[in-house]
Amino acid sequence: MRLRTLFARLAALFASRRLDRELDGEIEAHLELAERDAIAAGLSPAEARAAARRSLGNRTLVMEEAHEMSLMNIFESIGRDLRHGLRSIRMYSRYSALIVLTLAICIGANTAIFSAVYGVLLRPLPVPNANEIILMANSYPKAVSGEMSWSSGGDYTGRRRAVTALRDQAMFNNTFRVLETGTSAERLIGMVVTPSWFKLVRVRPVHGRTFDESEGEIGNEFKVVLSHSLWQRLFGGDPRAIGRDIRLSGRAFTVIGVMPEKFVFYNPEALFWIPLALTPEQKEGLHSNNWFNAGRLKPGATLQQVQSQVNALNAANLDRFPAMRQIVINAGFETKVMPFKDYVVRDIKGSLRLLWGGAGLLLLIGALNAAGLVVARTSVRTKEMGTRLALGAGLGRLANQIITENLVLSFLGGALGLVLAYALVRSLAVTGLDLLPRSGEVRIDGVVALFALALSILAGLIVALFSVGYLARLRITGALSGYSRGATGGLGTGALRKGLVVAQVSLTFVLLSGAALMLASFRELVRVQPGYETAGILTAATSVPASRYPGAAELNALMARSLAAIRALPGVVSAGATTAIPLAQTYNDGVIFAEGYQMKPGESVISPIYGAVTPGYFQAMGIRLLGGRDFDDRDTQNALRAIIVDKRLAERFWPGRDPVGRRMYQPSGPDLVRIDANTRWLTVVGVVDAARMQNLAGTGNENGVYYFPFAQLNRRNFTFAVKTSGDPASLAPAVRNAMAQVDPSLALFDVRTMSERAASSLAARKAALTLSLGFGTISLFLAAIGLYGVLSYLLAQRRREVGIRMAVGSTPARIFRLFVREGAVLVGIGLATGAGVALVAKGAVERFLYGVRPLEPSVLVGVTIVLAAVAFLAVAWPARQAARVEPVEAIRAEG
Repeated sequence: MRLRTLFARLAALFASRRLDRELDGEIEAHLELAERDAIAAGLSPAEARAAARRSLGNRTLVMEEAHEMSLMNIFESIGRDLRHGLRSIRMYSRYSALIVLTLAICIGANTAIFSAVYGVLLRPLPVPNANEIILMANSYPKAVSGEMSWSSGGDYTGRRRAVTALRDQAMFNNTFRVLETGTSAERLIGMVVTPSWFKLVRVRPVHGRTFDESEGEIGNEFKVVLSHSLWQRLFGGDPRAIGRDIRLSGRAFTVIGVMPEKFVFYNPEALFWIPLALTPEQKEGLHSNNWFNAGRLKPGATLQQVQSQVNALNAANLDRFPAMRQIVINAGFETKVMPFKDYVVRDIKGSLRLLWGGAGLLLLIGALNAAGLVVARTSVRTKEMGTRLALGAGLGRLANQIITENLVLSFLGGALGLVLAYALVRSLAVTGLDLLPRSGEVRIDGVVALFALALSILAGLIVALFSVGYLARLRITGALSGYSRGATGGLGTGALRKGLVVAQVSLTFVLLSGAALMLASFRELVRVQPGYETAGILTAATSVPASRYPGAAELNALMARSLAAIRALPGVVSAGATTAIPLAQTYNDGVIFAEGYQMKPGESVISPIYGAVTPGYFQAMGIRLLGGRDFDDRDTQNALRAIIVDKRLAERFWPGRDPVGRRMYQPSGPDLVRIDANTRWLTVVGVVDAARMQNLAGTGNENGVYYFPFAQLNRRNFTFAVKTSGDPASLAPAVRNAMAQVDPSLALFDVRTMSERAASSLAARKAALTLSLGFGTISLFLAAIGLYGVLSYLLAQRRREVGIRMAVGSTPARIFRLFVREGAVLVGIGLATGAGVALVAKGAVERFLYGVRPLEPSVLVGVTIVLAAVAFLAVAWPARQAARVEPVEAIRAEG
């Protein structure tokens, strides 16, 4: 009843406005005509206007009554259509249920994907005027593998002065600090920001203040702004927390502010913000990229203006430092200017768009399937339609009724689809979408509900279009006589339904091919040999405060005690530590050269990933030693500097030669290739297998990796790698206890097995695979239903023909083959069409694949076999029914 009332009110609203406009027009026209007649009779204009208004009274009353009658007629018409539509839906309940279920599945899938697309890609960042915030990211594609996204202190200094199209520029990055609370320690994620950062995000604290410019200077930076949740946890929401101190990594920081409860920018896990204080060297240094540099567009400014001004500044900097000019040019240096939101979602944007395209194809398949069902339902109502035409109902009247029925069905499907979408969004973890950037903003809200409503209307109109098209060809005599013969539709209807099935099969082939290619790609990634083991290894990170371990000697002693305690645990096979664990989020890279290496003209320097490792690390990770030796007790703090390179880096500098014993060096000044008294020489003592550091696909460290002994390159943030003979996850409590005995103030964090790291690195691909397989399965099911329906339709239409064939000697086997052949022709045309579409669309999926081609023959053949097998099952039943037709009964029934 509520649905009926809603339809009536919406329609009446539009009709009322139209009739109001018509009524106003008639009144104005009558008033103008009456005034002319009065003036022609000799009255003055004022007297004529008064007389016209008096005469208008009765006329207006008559028009208003007509207006009210028109509205009543509209209400009555809508009510009749709704009542008739609901009665028809109940009468053909099986057809109606299939249509509603089909649309619900397709609309639900599309709505769920749209909620992800809107929450991740389209919804603005949760700060005021977020679309004004842009990122300036330095890139060196020929020197550094992977995408650069950071800038240097010198860039920030210069851009604040030279890039006038921006305001409120700031630098920031994530940071980790150990929160010390008496006897315990906990690692917290926060951000280090310039004081201008709070102007950039335009969000004020709920208590206290933010940083001033003086607190961005060395020595004044020990202030902290807390998140609302950390303030509640540490101080119980007490406003008097302002002015009190907390200890972060051995330093006392004074609390000066508390941010609003739901404030988020870039990193939703950030619990605090501390000032970024640059040294004088950092303020002027270029190409030492460690921070994000963002700014707000001024009113009227554009990205192109910012890009032009940044390019001009970069060109001026090249002239300021001629020693680096050619090196920077050869590295392909450029600064990319982009909306900051685009950077946040850069890794998932393509996958989401691809999934949305797949969901759109699924909706189209569902609409075609529903259209076939609706055409079937309309065709069996031929006598009803013919009778109503004979009694004087116009085609327009019948079309309105058909459209109303289909819109009701689509709205019911949309409502059920919205419920399904809500359930899918609530179960994000099942698909892996909960690991995507901004996944916390994926939800069913008003915008998403309106999208579902729009899809429902669109699907309803598409489905209704086919029924109205069939209705337009209907004739009274043909309809009544056709029904009397038992026909269920004409040749045109049969051709239409066959066309719908062909379209379903072709689109299903495209979806299944995409899903199969992604499955094959995922399988190749799972099988890949990354250069290290993932089974049986536990990893755990820690951060060491400078207040307790100020120098290299203290850090080396701590490392020795820690590894001894871990190696003594039962079940531990080997253990080591590194500053660059594979499949982490960020890495350090640095330019390095081999002694005697001659660069070719135009060749770029390279800046591979590097890390510091302890003895035992390579054994714990299963990284093979290919030549030379591992780090050991000889590689102390005061020994000759040693280095181990991986196979890729060795092939770069010494192709076909043994690098062990050769020397390398890192630049010591602006002239990167110059060797002088300050050059730091490194002796290659070993070569290890190439390891895939950033992802299992092997992108991001194409230039290789090099390793230093931890004793010679101390870092305060490092990760333990522990090889165990049992379940690595069960070893975590023992490792925590062992480290607590070494130093209870050290917090272990990011405690995960290497298998978990590998699974996390594949999360986006797994989510896309799961959803695409779901879309493919649903589309296969819908295509099978469509094939079954059209063959059943053909059987009903040709029952008399089948009876005659059987009467003149045809066998059941021949009848069975006849109907199977009918289905095979439809499937064959659909497969050929789908293959053509897949050929055109191969570029859309190519960059999401690993180890397989976009048109991999084995995958396409497999999809064809699966689709053909399911199609055969779909047509076998109606073909079997046709083979069992009794000739006498069929001829008598059709006679």
